[in-house]
Amino acid sequence: RQGWPLPTLRGFRIERARVDELVNRFLSVPRVRRARISGLNPDRADILPAGAIVLQELMMRLAVDWCHSSVNGLREGLLIEHFFDGDPPRGSGLREFSVQSLARRYRVRQGHSERVRHLSMRLFDDLKAEHGLDGLHRELLAAAAVLHDVGGVLGYHDHHHHSQMLVTLNGLPGFSARETAMIALLTRYHRKGTPTPGIYRRLIDADDRIALKWLSAFLRMAEYLERGRNGNVTNIEVSARGARLVELAISSAGDASVEKWDTERRAVPLLEQMLGRKVRLTLLEGAADRLPKRT
Repeated sequence: RQGWPLPTLRGFRIERARVDELVNRFLSVPRVRRARISGLNPDRADILPAGAIVLQELMMRLAVDWCHSSVNGLREGLLIEHFFDGDPPRGSGLREFSVQSLARRYRVRQGHSERVRHLSMRLFDDLKAEHGLDGLHRELLAAAAVLHDVGGVLGYHDHHHHSQMLVTLNGLPGFSARETAMIALLTRYHRKGTPTPGIYRRLIDADDRIALKWLSAFLRMAEYLERGRNGNVTNIEVSARGARLVELAISSAGDASVEKWDTERRAVPLLEQMLGRKVRLTLLEGAADRLPKRT
């Protein structure tokens, strides 16, 4: 009925008012007509009212206005209980476990992803006065940094599109649907393009759209600074800021001219757009500035 944009109902949010509406609608028509309701599986037409009433009563007894759905059932519960010896990860631990599990499943290069996470976190923290985002956004950026290359398992070309698809297809236990969509979009725009909600626009509000551009700028900067996947660039931080210019200092283990040059061409423009100021990169070590500057 809602044209849900994700390929999984993990984290789907449903309000108590919507449950009440559905219960009334299900009970107002006979089973034959109920089976023809758009979006309803006809095989469930006989048992769905009972299930909806159970959910309605549970929400009423718990005095909650909404709930998130889970795609897991008894089988998954038994497996998790056995695997974790009765103490599965919860809260933020579950979220981190979900991210790392997906990265392992698709054999993401851990060293590269962790370096991208480190560099993007440094930019997020050093530029907090400019973007004003909170700890949740920082967590979403960290997750996207780890998962930005999961699509490489399907092929290098357009792997950013594949990454978006795999994140939403698998889902991330512990994250809401909106948060999962944000992480998927960040993986989609970690290389190029103008960050937009696209098919997830029903989940992403106006504030999220701005956050998406900021976080994409940080992730893209980190990705191109780590373009060689060898850890040559070890750190980046704000060294000076003014009304017209923000200067970022790059620390490296060797000559980082190529990383600087590629970052200036491919990543700096989005960051400049968000800052509303020019961005200048400065090499602190191995600063053989031999390549052409971005025009």
